[in-house]
Amino acid sequence: MNHKALISVVMPVYNGEKYLREAIESILNQTYENYEFLIINDGSADESENIINSYKDNRIVYVKNDRNYGLIYTLNRGINLSKGEFIGRMDADDISLPARFEKQMNIFKKNPDIGVCGCWAQFFGKVEKLLKLPVEDEKIKAYLLFGNPIIHSAVMMRKSVLMQTGSLYNSDFHTIEDYELWVRLALTTRFYNIPKKLVRYRVHDVSVSNSLQEQQKKMFNSVNLLALKNFGIEPSIEEKGLHFAIINRTPTIKYDDKQMRMWAGKLISQNEKFLTVDMMELKSLLIRKWFSYLYRHKNTSQNSISLTIKLKRYLILIGFQGLISLGFSKFVKFRHL
Repeated sequence: MNHKALISVVMPVYNGEKYLREAIESILNQTYENYEFLIINDGSADESENIINSYKDNRIVYVKNDRNYGLIYTLNRGINLSKGEFIGRMDADDISLPARFEKQMNIFKKNPDIGVCGCWAQFFGKVEKLLKLPVEDEKIKAYLLFGNPIIHSAVMMRKSVLMQTGSLYNSDFHTIEDYELWVRLALTTRFYNIPKKLVRYRVHDVSVSNSLQEQQKKMFNSVNLLALKNFGIEPSIEEKGLHFAIINRTPTIKYDDKQMRMWAGKLISQNEKFLTVDMMELKSLLIRKWFSYLYRHKNTSQNSISLTIKLKRYLILIGFQGLISLGFSKFVKFRHL
């Protein structure tokens, strides 16, 4: 390792013995070698410490919290201790493919305006699929209006960009701290997702209580409002309800296509004025989200004909007239988006 590590890899560990060796070795086997590997043990009570200490690689910097403080504290501690110009994230149960760091560093070298670089990921475990996320900056920022377009454990960031925000991860947003950080960083830097599978992301079969699900949803919605505010829109109570209904797909109030057309028109009009995000990506997301809402919440009185009519009106509004000849059944492929 060079005297000054160019990358600081930050990996918190809490009772991670089951998959920890795979995670550590995936970092040690990177083709790009100029990094320090900060492994922060957040008060683990299992064999995590013994596993970490079994590795003698001089790139590993082992840090131990005196008790369990949680993910956000541990991430911020790791960043504050880091010596590198770039911060690479890693989770103790995921796997980074060998060329991940090399490809991310190539992006940073060629694009000094990019401050956050992610990639696509292969989900495995409970779910098996390739997660493809928007690639270019303006498409990623359009996606921020509806959800999180960056995989946290696959990201690399310029440390200077992080320090400019005035704070690192915000402890008020437990479980969605990454989404909140991207929304803040969107005001000061550019994003990029490498369109290649560079991380294997483990999906666990974890049961989450209803109360925790509701808490997570409220935090997600509050961050989403920040994204809309950055976009220049502060929605009314009715507009908030509609927007949250289509992104969460669990509405408590029935919304109709007229209301959705008005909301979509407002978002499109705002972007026409300021060209904040990629227009085609924004329109595509609006189509998919509204269709998914209609599909999931249709009842027995709604048939394919009525849903097709709603879709045609909506497509005409947002400038996709070329698609209006398609029937409802042709849009079924969007129902999981």
